[in-house]
Amino acid sequence: MSDGKTDLIEKPMQPWEEEKKQEESPLADKVEKQYISASRITTYGLCGEAYRRRYVEGEFRLPFTNLIKGTSFHDVAKLNNQQKIESKVDLPSDVLTDFAAQRVESRFSLGVELTKDEKEKGSSATKGQLIDIVTAGAKLYAENAHDTQPVEVERKQRLVLPEWEKDIVYIMDVETATGIKNFKFTGKKKSQNDVDVDTGLTAYCLAYFCKHGKMPEYVGFENYVAYVTPKRQELKTAYNALRTTRASMDFQNFINRATHMLKAIDSGIFMPAPVGAWKCSDKYCEYYKDCKYINYERQSAAESEE
Repeated sequence: MSDGKTDLIEKPMQPWEEEKKQEESPLADKVEKQYISASRITTYGLCGEAYRRRYVEGEFRLPFTNLIKGTSFHDVAKLNNQQKIESKVDLPSDVLTDFAAQRVESRFSLGVELTKDEKEKGSSATKGQLIDIVTAGAKLYAENAHDTQPVEVERKQRLVLPEWEKDIVYIMDVETATGIKNFKFTGKKKSQNDVDVDTGLTAYCLAYFCKHGKMPEYVGFENYVAYVTPKRQELKTAYNALRTTRASMDFQNFINRATHMLKAIDSGIFMPAPVGAWKCSDKYCEYYKDCKYINYERQSAAESEE
């Protein structure tokens, strides 16, 4: 990457393209510039080996319940926000909670990878608790959604960087008149540091800047939290709105990291997650059970002592 890249983040980049699904062709990647998604950049940063197995080798596995929980809640927010662009009104709470339960049922029926604890609990009980958690999150969302008026919702768009061999394709959750909101449904609260360093939010801000010629007033997480306490099995919820901003230096750092990542991928370098990383566990990584970087003898010994 040349030093001229710095100039690109000080003024709107050109050209700007929006990906229109009706114009897409199965042969597009063969005749047009290649691209990489913002989510893939995040995946590679968490674990290069997981990236390799999913996107290079094409090893797609059944989702964990955590993924079903997050995507089902995301479907609820998407349903409400898309219709709200025109209606300016939120859907009723019971509509959103019913839809949440339906999405969990539907995704669960397509197959799920249960953890050891979930297998001991049983598939039916695990699904029931998951429905309780997601519907509680949907109810909480209905109580707080009035603060968001979407302008665009989950539009697939392309950020064109002329000097790169690949463009960045991204899907931004919600763009409002003044900023960007990314919905996160988690088992514990996100922190201010999480939004300050999040790679995806940086990509969204860069895209917003290129599109509008100005920085968004804010970018952040709409963090909805729902979980069941281990001992008393009580369902707890919380709404956690986090806001931050980005500057030109953040864009430059993002471009530097992404450029290095693309070079590493082209060179066949896929570093695994650091030892002890949260992503490196059977709860969060679908490849953990047969990963060549895991010491299964030590793991089995530790489990046998429990």
